[in-house]
Parts: sequence; C-alpha cells; structure tokens
Amino acid sequence: MLFRSSGPLSLEQVLQIAELRSESIAIARTSIRKAEGEEVRARAGLFPQVTASASYDRSLASEYSGLFNDASTGSSSSTTASLPFGQSNVWRMSLSASQNLFDFGRIRAQRAQAAVAHTTADLALTGTRAQLLFEVTQAYYNAALSDRLVAIAEATVTQATATLHQAEAGFRAGTQPEFDVLRARMVQAGFNMRQLFWATGILGFLISSVANNLTTALIMGTVITTLGRHDRKFVALSCINVINAIN
Repeated sequence: MLFRSSGPLSLEQVLQIAELRSESIAIARTSIRKAEGEEVRARAGLFPQVTASASYDRSLASEYSGLFNDASTGSSSSTTASLPFGQSNVWRMSLSASQNLFDFGRIRAQRAQAAVAHTTADLALTGTRAQLLFEVTQAYYNAALSDRLVAIAEATVTQATATLHQAEAGFRAGTQPEFDVLRARMVQAGFNMRQLFWATGILGFLISSVANNLTTALIMGTVITTLGRHDRKFVALSCINVINAIN
C-alpha cells in the first residue's frame, strides 16, 4: 500500500510505511510462519500415515520368450502368457498405513518445542515492531524539530536584517549612535555571545598596539556595553577579557 499526499505525512502514515518496508519486520514474520509449520509437522505424528504408490512397466522383449518351446512341432507354446512374470505389460500398486501408538513422549516433546519456538517468534516480532516504531517516531520528531528550528532561524535572520535597517536609518537621521549600527550588524552576521567575547578580546589586543590602554579600555567598554546591554554576565566577563588582552 503506497501513500500519496501533497502535504507532509502524518506520524501514523510514516509508521505504516516503515512497517511495510522494514526488512526486520518481514524476517520476524517469516520466523513466525516457520514456527507454525514446525507445529503442524510435530502434530502430524499423532495421525495415521497412509502411503500409496503405483507403477507401470512395458516390456518390449522378454527374457523368458522361447523358454517353453513345443519340441514335437517346433513352435512356441503360449504357456508364458499365463506366467506371473515376463509379461509385456506390468502394473504394480501398493497401499500401506501406519499409526504411531507409543513413542516415549517424542511427539509431545516436539510439539512443546514447536510451541515455544512459536511464542519466541511472536515476542521477537513484537520487540522488532516496538524498536522500529520507536526509531521512526524519534526520527520523525527530530525532523519536525529541525524544520521548526530552520523556520525560527529564518525568522531571526529576517528580524536581525530589519533591526539593522532600522539602526542604519536612525544613524543617518541622527537619532541612534553608530554603536547601535555595529551591534545590529554583528547580530545580523550571526555572532553569538561566545564569538563576541573572543572578538572583543582580539579587537582590544589589536587596538592597544596603536592606542594607550585607557583609550582602548574606553572604546572596547563602550562596544561591550552596547553589544550586551541586556546581559550583565557577558559585559563583566568581556571587560575582564579586554583588560587581560591589552596588558
């Protein structure tokens, strides 16, 4: 059974498709059918066994022809026609029947063994199906989460771009400082707090080579407080990092 849908598949449809196409499920079901066959074979020993056979032989030449000749007339006698052997056409039919009366519990043990094998195969199928459903469900929700994270990331980039345009427009109008534009550009470029931490330290080290320590500290302090105005921990650690970099 194939599922055709113009939209995304539901979890139930995905589970059905996975079960239909799973080689592990097919192998487990084959083991169940094999166990059922073993049960039938073990149970067959309780019933009478009947065997029938038939055969036909056509003799083109008999080794007994000419054995009984009439010595007085020199002609062959028709005595061989009444013999039970040496006939041109021979039909054979046989029929035999047997019934097992006592086997010291062998059939009962075989039936018990086949029943245990059937139960084991059923449990294996249940375990295989449960493992498959777990893995498919986990993969399904991971894919749904990834899709949702992509949508969130796209919305974040769109918001960061809009914030950058707003900051640039405010800077051109003289209502926002240049540091707001710098902060918006870094956010729009995808920098996280860890990357900003190391970036401010490297910038402080480079600026300190052309400016004194006080000037570098004031510049980088302004940049850090602008970038992390809502994260006091980031501001404190970044300022300490800049002091270590310029000394």
